[in-house]
This record gives sequence, structure tokens and C-alpha cells, in this order.
Amino acid sequence: MSQTAEGIKKVGILTTLIRNGNLNKNTILFIDEPETNLHPLAVFELVKMLFELSNAGVQIFLATHSYFVVKQFELLARRHDESVQLTSLIRQEKAISLASDSLLNGMPENLLIDASIRQYEESVRLDIQG
Repeated sequence: MSQTAEGIKKVGILTTLIRNGNLNKNTILFIDEPETNLHPLAVFELVKMLFELSNAGVQIFLATHSYFVVKQFELLARRHDESVQLTSLIRQEKAISLASDSLLNGMPENLLIDASIRQYEESVRLDIQG
């Protein structure tokens, strides 16, 4: 496994935990940036797997910096009419606060969206100049 990408390792570990029955209704799963080194289409499948695990009663705490991961959870929440909580850490000067929203209500304002918008605006500016 040493030559295997981190994202594939995480999928393999999740698959093993599911197959051997260690992920069940009363399990809490902590997972950090599961999208790392995964193909974008594999990221969507992984998010779908995590969403289904959550529906089966597994409580999932996921850390990510990926707009695509959060957006995919939002789409699944809206499609299935189920709440998926998003909690963001917000730094304001020397203080850090929390903002929590349900993705069922759509994508809340957050730094991931702000960065995506800045990138899009730069692309539009270059296209206009070009």
C-alpha cells in the first residue's frame, strides 16, 4: 500500500470497515480530507458512499478544503431532502468562531465559495482581456 495514493487508501479502509461490520448504526467516523489524490469522479462516488453511511446511522465528522466535496454533499442533501450539517471555522482577527448551517438550505457563504468566485472572476477578466 505504500505506493497507493492517500485517497485510494482511505476508500480501501472504508470498504474494509464496511465489509467486516465495524461501521454500523452507532459508529462515529472521523475522516480528514478524503478527496486527497482522488480523481474528481471518484470524489463524487466517495461523497455518495459517505452520505449513504450517514443515512445508515454512522455519524461522520469530515474535514475538507474542497468546494467540490461540500457542493456534492449539498446536492445530495437537496436531492434526498435530508439535512447535512456544515460547520465552518471563521478567523476574525485573533478570534476563531463557528458557523453552522444545513446544506439542505443550499450552500452557505464560506471561504471555499469565496475562493471559487475569485478564481472564476479572474478567468472572466482574462477572457475579456484576451
